[in-house]
Order: sequence, then C-alpha cells, then structure tokens
Amino acid sequence: MIGIVGGSFAGLFAARALALKGWPVTVFEPDEPGDTQDFDRTFDDWSRPGVPQLRQPHSIRALARRLLLECDPEMAEDILGCGAIQWPYALRKPGVDRVEDPDLIGIMARRTTFEPVVRQRVERTPGVTFVKAAVTGYIIDAGDLPRIKGVRLKDGREFMFDCVIDASGRRTRLPDWLRAASIEPPAQSSRSAGMVYYSRYFRFHPGVQASNMTGIRSGPAGVMPLMAFRSNMLDRSTYSMTLAVASWEPRFRVLKNDAVFSAYAGRIPAIAAWIDPLVSSPISKVRPYGDIFNTYWEFLRDERPIVANLFALGDSRVHTSPYFGWGITLALKQAQLLADSYAGPDNIDRQVAFEKAASDFCRPYYEAAALEDDARSALWRGEALDPDNQYGFYITTLTPAAGRDPYVYREVYRRTNMLSAPDAIFGQPDIIERASRAMETGSDETPSAGEVLEGLADAERLALQAAE
Repeated sequence: MIGIVGGSFAGLFAARALALKGWPVTVFEPDEPGDTQDFDRTFDDWSRPGVPQLRQPHSIRALARRLLLECDPEMAEDILGCGAIQWPYALRKPGVDRVEDPDLIGIMARRTTFEPVVRQRVERTPGVTFVKAAVTGYIIDAGDLPRIKGVRLKDGREFMFDCVIDASGRRTRLPDWLRAASIEPPAQSSRSAGMVYYSRYFRFHPGVQASNMTGIRSGPAGVMPLMAFRSNMLDRSTYSMTLAVASWEPRFRVLKNDAVFSAYAGRIPAIAAWIDPLVSSPISKVRPYGDIFNTYWEFLRDERPIVANLFALGDSRVHTSPYFGWGITLALKQAQLLADSYAGPDNIDRQVAFEKAASDFCRPYYEAAALEDDARSALWRGEALDPDNQYGFYITTLTPAAGRDPYVYREVYRRTNMLSAPDAIFGQPDIIERASRAMETGSDETPSAGEVLEGLADAERLALQAAE
C-alpha cells in the first residue's frame, strides 16, 4: 500500500502512474475537487486553500505533452479534450522563414480547467482511493536508517503504509515532520526569484481573432527594466495577463488595483491590442503572488535515503519560479520516474536509483531558474554582469533574437518547453552566432526604468481620476 500526501498535480500523476503499474494507492487531499461540468463556474467559484497559486497562469510544456501521449494516452485525451489550446511553436513573422518542429507543441488552459480533469481520470483509475483529510505528521521507525510507516491525520487517525509520497507542494511540512522525529531534514538550496506577480484573466469578445492582431498565437511577452510581461491564450476564449515586477520596488504594489493594472497594461504596446476594452473584458480581479523562490531539496545523504520508503515529488522536491512554467512537467516526469523504478518497500537500491534519476532531471532546472532570475534581478538593479554570464546573454541576446531568427526561436522554445536540457543552448555555437548577428541592428526599443515607473504613476493617476 502506498500513501500520497497531497492531491495536486504531483500527487495525481503519481497516483495514476503507480496504480497503472498495479500498486494500490491512497491519496490524502483536504480540498474538494473541481467541477468538470462548467469550467467557467469552476474558475469563478472553486476554493483550493492549499494551492495559493490556483489562479496564477500554468503551462503544460511540450515535454509533458509528449510524455502523456507516450505513457498515458487516456490522460492525454482528457486534457486535450477539455478545451485546452494546442499550438506549434514557430516564429510567425512576415519575410521570416518558418522552422517547424513536430515535438514543439504546447498545451494551455486555466489550471481550474486542467486539474479537475486530471483528478477525475485518477478517481476512475482502479486501485486509487481518495481520503478527504489533512495529514499533520508522519509515523517513522527510528534506527540507523529510519523507515516511514504511515501518516497521522488532523483528527488523530493513523494510516499505515509500505511507502509514503510527499506531494504536498511548496508549503510542504516534510522538513518539520522529520525534525519532530529527530531526523535531520534534506539539504535545501533556495534563492529568491526577485519577482512579484500580478495576474489577471480576460475573455475575448465573440468573433475576435487574437492571433491575427500580433502574429503571436500563444500571447505577447517581453522584458523591460524592472518588469516582465507574459500573456497566454487559454481555454474558452480566455487569456491570462501577468506583470512580473521587481520585488524590491514598492511602487509596483498599486498594480493590485484592478483599474491601475488594466490602465498600465494597456500602455505596453505589445499587449495594448489584446487588452483593449473593444477586444476583451476582464473576468477576474488582479491576484498578487509574492514570496517566490527557486528551491531544491536533496533526499540522499552519503548515498543513502534520509528515510527509507519516503519519496518527495513535485514542489515538495523542487520548485522554480512560475515565470518558467516548468512545474507541471517536472511533477509528471518525477511521477513517471518513480513508477518505473518502484519495486516495493525496503528496496533501498531502487530508491537510491530513483533519487539519482530525479536529481539528474530536476536539479538542472532549479539551477537554471535560479541563475536566470539572479541575472535578471541584477540587470533590473542596473548592475553590470560579467561578460561571460551565460544567463545575462540569454536574457539580453538569445531571448530577443528569438523574435528575429526562426532557428534561434526554435532552440529558445525547445529549452522553454523542456525538450532540451536548460543549459544545452549555450553549447550550440551556431545558435549563439545567429543570435548575436540578429541583434547587430540593435536591441528592441524598450523604456528606461524611470519611464516604466513614470508610466506606472500615470496609470495610477488616470485610474483614480476615472473612479472619481
């Protein structure tokens, strides 16, 4: 018997993958599942206290799409059939060759659409049981190599298992529960992303063809001093708009005001056509999301598991800034690695093999996210980066060059979609050369940091005047 703590993506993917291998699984999740009959109502009304990022943008990257099609076609069919949008990533620009990539296809929908569909499929999987309850601790046998034996619930009940998977997310209490058992928790690496998100959702008016307005089917995105913006086409004619701003600049806090957010976003040329009231209308309030870190835990110590038969998946093992959109795919890959390696309790060699495989896949994404966020924060602060800083080059040259050169575009988005290792692009001299050559005509025109803040003040003033 396997117990899973947490019924979000990591827990759901693990339950499904392990049950398909014949292992009986019990998932502990205190929140109610979302409704799959009316996704707009679910978006408006579904309460998920355990997932503060529920209404922040999410992505299913091309790697996840490929893994689902290969390993779980039923789940893939459910996700693709829920109204999610698929599109091939390719530069669409007059006079520029299109370079197609059959694997480079993304999937986008609101998380409130994705997650209930995944949950429903897992509920229908033989061998999976759900318990609506919160876990408040672990039952662990002490010893030279401690072994987990079960979980303790908030109401005092205890459930015994051969194996326990912590998939309780960014707020995991796994380290605290290990300390309570006098076990040193896993080594942790953590770095601030230097960002606060302000996100809002919109719906296009009937008949609007958004992709024809900008040529960017997934949604306009860009980086300016002190902030980045990103929009994503989603299910049922909706899209998300996120302004990711420097966490140390308090003047951005006015963006939590709906009117200020829309007034300011409408001043950004790349997204003005989308946010125009004649084109779309907001369907949500602005939702801030701060205290964002890139974090990684290492669950081997001296080549041995910290606790036998205890596994951590998803954000309980690694989480990167949502700016990268890697979380769902990281969770799916870890779940499949565990299902492929698990051979029953007390099989320490297989547990070690899983830990090494999970580390080999996940840690490079943590390191890449942390280094890129460090470089972006330094640039936003006006600090000079070392000329050899690869992630500074990625931000200032490779990313903007993707909008000019189709081959650079393909490699940048293969990286973004996790089809290539996060640092592989730096080992492609032809792409480095193409990107440098594409930017020889100068950088894309962007405002200065002062102009960004002046525009913010203007938007606040106009929004206040309109409210009077």
